[in-house]
Amino acid sequence: MTTEEAKETADVVSGTFLVNSLPARVLFDSGATCSFVSDVFCKQFVTPISVLPDALVVEIANGDKVIIRDRFCDCTLEIDGNPFGLDLLPMAIGGFDVVIGMDLLTRHKADIFFAKKMIQVPLSGGGVVVIYGEKGKGRNPIISAIKARKFLAKGYPSYLAYVVDAKKEKK
Repeated sequence: MTTEEAKETADVVSGTFLVNSLPARVLFDSGATCSFVSDVFCKQFVTPISVLPDALVVEIANGDKVIIRDRFCDCTLEIDGNPFGLDLLPMAIGGFDVVIGMDLLTRHKADIFFAKKMIQVPLSGGGVVVIYGEKGKGRNPIISAIKARKFLAKGYPSYLAYVVDAKKEKK
């Protein structure tokens, strides 16, 4: 599944979050029993890889089976400044850096609202973290300068991008 397909699909939630302090395209997938990391993305990890006691046979969406023998233990998914520990299994993933499965979602008693593209995760100290997934073409990704200034003042990570439409004619 690509990022654009995830935005248009009602039964998945996706977005960009920090995984081991690295910005990652993350798919929250209630159909996955475990959490996975792209074999390309995990090359940036400092976390050591460990061998599983028993190899896992994972059936992927097209029906093929993949054998996984390794895992990254004690990884961190950061959502709104709140760290969530998880183990990640490396494998070839198209379109995303990390797939969060039911292992993390059930451990943290997450509530999933696919119609709203929203996940609520209760925090151990009280309160809740709300994850809003990216929506399709109807959503405007531009925020105001005032909102951006507030995010920067709170210490949120920021990125500057200069985008040019190469297909557009010059006047």
